[in-house]
Amino acid sequence: TLTGSLEKVREQVEAAHALGLTAVISSSIESSLGLTQLARIAAWLTPETIPGLDTLDLMQAQQVRRWPGS
Repeated sequence: TLTGSLEKVREQVEAAHALGLTAVISSSIESSLGLTQLARIAAWLTPETIPGLDTLDLMQAQQVRRWPGS
């Protein structure tokens, strides 16, 4: 789950790395759309770290709609 803007998240990851810490992008309870975005952010900011994104099984159902104009 993001803790602010993408810029803020990038700054937090850099600060963690500067302290010798491992930053892990993880989810609380997001839909598949949210998980996809978090996976993209993790690949961008923490490509060497496995993200914690295995929360989709907590969803009982997903409502899938096409984005308008797509």
